[in-house]
Amino acid sequence: MKQSSRNYVGDLPTRSRYVADSIESDILSGVLAPQTRLKSTRALAAAFGVGTKVIVSAMDILEQRNLVIRHARQGVYVKTKEAQSGIRDVLLFAMDENAQESSFTLTMHGLLSFATIAGFDFFTRFVTVSPETHLERLSTELARLEKIGYPDCALIIPYQFQREHVERCLQLPYPVIFVGDFCDGDIPDLSYRRIASSPKDVIRCAVDFACRRGCESIVYIACEHAAQLSYNRQNLAELSRLGREAGLEVSTWDVPGDTRDLQFTAESMLRNRQVRLRDRQLLLSAHFDLTRLQQIAAPEVRVEILNWIRSQRFPTPRYIERDLRPFFFAICELIKRVVAGQAPERDIISVETEAKIYEATETT
Repeated sequence: MKQSSRNYVGDLPTRSRYVADSIESDILSGVLAPQTRLKSTRALAAAFGVGTKVIVSAMDILEQRNLVIRHARQGVYVKTKEAQSGIRDVLLFAMDENAQESSFTLTMHGLLSFATIAGFDFFTRFVTVSPETHLERLSTELARLEKIGYPDCALIIPYQFQREHVERCLQLPYPVIFVGDFCDGDIPDLSYRRIASSPKDVIRCAVDFACRRGCESIVYIACEHAAQLSYNRQNLAELSRLGREAGLEVSTWDVPGDTRDLQFTAESMLRNRQVRLRDRQLLLSAHFDLTRLQQIAAPEVRVEILNWIRSQRFPTPRYIERDLRPFFFAICELIKRVVAGQAPERDIISVETEAKIYEATETT
């Protein structure tokens, strides 16, 4: 960076433009490479022979020119070429036992094809981790993310997130948006941005399907741990409410045990008659091979099956398919507001989507 051998003269705006022009010249010529951290305000003031107010004003000018980005408690950095041209760098981060196989993660990743249209350049980081080391691994991953450069914003899918996970993510030096629900629901005394798709469309779709098939009841199957999570309890409450309105009985089947053994446990419970199914029941789940459970139950009872989501692990002939494109575009709009400083510190958004039943016999 050019050093000044004299004090700049003129009023504050004039001196600030001189400093901004000098730094801009270094950025455009490559003297200051993308993601380079600028000197501190005091160091720049000494180098240019001006006061700190001039430097602060010069940083404002460079930010308006889309050449630098400020990171809280970290300093001012030269933007990447893509960011300088108006393209925003956005990180999509997910960490779970099967983060790369999660239906939601895969859907979000698939929607990134719309990113260029929306003016974003996404890069992803999916981490597979056991529940026992979840919090410790998160700290390691967040430290690693700080070393690879600063995006304009980070989208974090909060699988199994509790308060400690949220607090650690909020320490990142760039804006964070949580995409999805926390284990225990929202945290009243923390400020954060979170956006999630409302499950009401999926629940209505399941109830309508049960009625069309002449079912008398719905059995919602979940692992014992997941059944206790706040968003699952809310989903079950809404399912029960809509079921009652439609004249359907709604019950739960909470399968105990380790996540890796859940399918085996559920099948054993059926074979050992620890769980008894009835005719004209709809089995609804997101994480079980319902076709296998249906085969075990037959021929004693005839039940319908419906997957809550499309499962990569347990393909099923029938599942609920959601159009998440409106949700993705709502995320993009939120990113724009956050990066522009126009979003409130605490912003919780629920986006309505549309769902339909997908049958394997369909050609589209």
